[in-house]
Amino acid sequence: MHTSVFNETMKRNERTSLNMTTDARDLIRFTQKTILLFIDKCHDKIMALTRVGCLCVKQGSTLFLKITIFIIAFTVVALCLFYLPWFASDLAAMNPDYAYLQYPILIGVYGTVIPFYFALYQAYKLLNFIDQHTAFSELAVKALERIKIAAFMICAFYVAGCVFLLLQQALHPGVALPGFVIIFATVVIAVFTAVLQKLLRHALDIKQENDLTV
Repeated sequence: MHTSVFNETMKRNERTSLNMTTDARDLIRFTQKTILLFIDKCHDKIMALTRVGCLCVKQGSTLFLKITIFIIAFTVVALCLFYLPWFASDLAAMNPDYAYLQYPILIGVYGTVIPFYFALYQAYKLLNFIDQHTAFSELAVKALERIKIAAFMICAFYVAGCVFLLLQQALHPGVALPGFVIIFATVVIAVFTAVLQKLLRHALDIKQENDLTV
């Protein structure tokens, strides 16, 4: 009697656990199907948002660089209009024997501003090429070449100026240090743009060869 009751109880428990296992499997399958259906429906939207996000990041980067170019341009204008005349007058007052060099130095420094702004303009054009998806083009190569030439021109101006002041025995440390920093910076920029120009030219040659092959 007790044995039969026990057996029936065990069978009920087995059936109950089997039903619970089946229900759990059904629930898992239903959840998986629901998730897959949701992903399938949202896939296009997710990809579109991803493309928009990448485009925003790209445009944001070029916008930041453009703003940086404008900040540099306005800073140089402010230095040329306010700081350099005061600095030249101060040096002339401290060194009366070399006061006659005040205006030649100012003219030489102002002369280097022209290629500097030319290089900034070419850098701005490069950023526009990136926004227009024409970075790999002959126009970009020419812009890099112009930046390189402008950097070498600035370097040549400052080297000639330092040599001139050295011959006049007027190469004051306050003048020499900024001059050497500018010479070093322009050489680095010129070499860097030359390398970029060479790489871009090589990429364009490969692209043209592939186009001809196809």
